[in-house]
Amino acid sequence: MDESILMKLPTDVYREENGNPVIVKLKKSLYGLKQAGKLFCKFLKSILTDSQLGMQCCAHDMCVFHLNNDETS
Repeated sequence: MDESILMKLPTDVYREENGNPVIVKLKKSLYGLKQAGKLFCKFLKSILTDSQLGMQCCAHDMCVFHLNNDETS
C-alpha cells in the first residue's frame, strides 16, 4: 500500500489485556476501501506490462491493455 492505514478492531471482540482497543496496521488494501480499486489496477498493470507479456496500456483509458503483434496473418 502507498499510505499507512490504521484500523481499530471491534472492541466487543478484540481488546488488549488492559482493556484498550486493538489497533492494527493494514498490509494490503481491503475490499471496500477507496484505495482498493486503484491498488488493484496498479498491481494488474505491473503484471500485464511485464517484459514477458509485453502488453501496453491504452493512452485514452488506463484500464484497457492491448498486445501489439508484429506477425501478419
